[in-house]
Amino acid sequence: VYWLAIAWQEHRNLATLLDTAIARAGYTNALAAQLTREALLRNLDIADKLGCLDAEGLSEMRHGN
Repeated sequence: VYWLAIAWQEHRNLATLLDTAIARAGYTNALAAQLTREALLRNLDIADKLGCLDAEGLSEMRHGN
C-alpha cells in the first residue's frame, strides 16, 4: 500500500503499475491476478479513507507499522 500511495501521489497510472507488478510476480492465473489487483486497490482506498496516507501514516507504513 505504501508504494501504491507513493505512485498515486506521483500521478502514475496505478492500473498499469499493478498489471506490470503482477506480471513480474509470475501470476499465470488470470482470476488470481485480477483479485490481487482489486485487493491492492481496495487496500489503498481503505488506507486513504482512514487517513493513513498523510506523511506520518506513510512513514509508519514504510517502517512496517
